Amino acid sequence: VKPGRRLGTYRGFGSVAFAAGAFASGFIVDRWGVQQAYVFASGVYLLAGLCSLPVREAPASGAADPPGAEADGRFHWRHAATLAFLGGVALWSTAHSAQASMFPNFITHLGLPEAASSWLWGGAALVEGLLMPAIGMLADAFGSLALLVSSGLSLGLVMAGYLGLRGAQISPLLLGAQLARGWGFASYTVTSLMHAALLGDRRTRAGNVGIYSAAMSTGNIMGLAAGGQLVQERGFGFLFACCAACYVASSLLFWSMQRKAARGPAPASD
Repeated sequence: VKPGRRLGTYRGFGSVAFAAGAFASGFIVDRWGVQQAYVFASGVYLLAGLCSLPVREAPASGAADPPGAEADGRFHWRHAATLAFLGGVALWSTAHSAQASMFPNFITHLGLPEAASSWLWGGAALVEGLLMPAIGMLADAFGSLALLVSSGLSLGLVMAGYLGLRGAQISPLLLGAQLARGWGFASYTVTSLMHAALLGDRRTRAGNVGIYSAAMSTGNIMGLAAGGQLVQERGFGFLFACCAACYVASSLLFWSMQRKAARGPAPASD
């Protein structure tokens, strides 16, 4: 069983579908209007629901417990590794939602047409979809934590690239930033989901993923609430600088988990 490859392939299909949706929505909106794009989306959702009906859960695998788990395979709040992982997830999600929600506004701020946002998002999603299966295989071969650390660092560099953009043109810097964004998003999505989903067995897995999703949703809410306010108060440069700091901080928290894993478990006390 290769859980990384399976998760990477699953999420890779999701990102390729996102790219297709971004390209299709831009075409539909330009040609027929926004309402027709929602009609198209509702049809795709219905088709997805029908396709999911025959899906059955596979037997649980005996995965080793990552840092932050005990023998029962659950997250434990008194473990520093659990807090580091969930804190890193919340910080990463805060940065992602803050800058992603403002990205279309940033594109128009540069003087580019609104449709450019959809094409740039679609291109980044296509890169993610192609990378995710490879990232899953790398996680199977070398472990997931190093790849998780690389995510925040690479996205911090993407934010720095956005800070250097000037003028109403699709520059090599913008295209390079979108390509790097693909690695950052793909490496985080595959490896963080692996850590949460493969932590326990069938009995504990849903609870772990629920806690992981709650941390991610908390970060998303904070990012959505803060993104527009930061732009309104200080501009896009300040927003991207704050997001870069959050991304790097998340990588530091994930790195602390790796150091704990290398040291091994602490000796039991009397």
